Amino acid sequence: MQQCFYIHTDQLDARFIQKLRAMFGAREVRITVEAAEQQKRPSQKEVFLKMEQHSKKLSRVKIDPSVDIAALANEVNDTPL
Repeated sequence: MQQCFYIHTDQLDARFIQKLRAMFGAREVRITVEAAEQQKRPSQKEVFLKMEQHSKKLSRVKIDPSVDIAALANEVNDTPL
């Protein structure tokens, strides 16, 4: 399992360590720390254009009407990493 965090050093505290323990359980982990470049936040137009591209890609995908998409999303979101 691998997880990437972007966190400011001022926010590193015991709660962060507790989250790591909860995610990875009682096992050995490797922690690598590197300086992260500030990522530019995309504009609304960029996000819209990206969504439009995905929409075109998925336009031919058909989903069985009996599938409860909300339940699937809840299941994925409730599954611990």
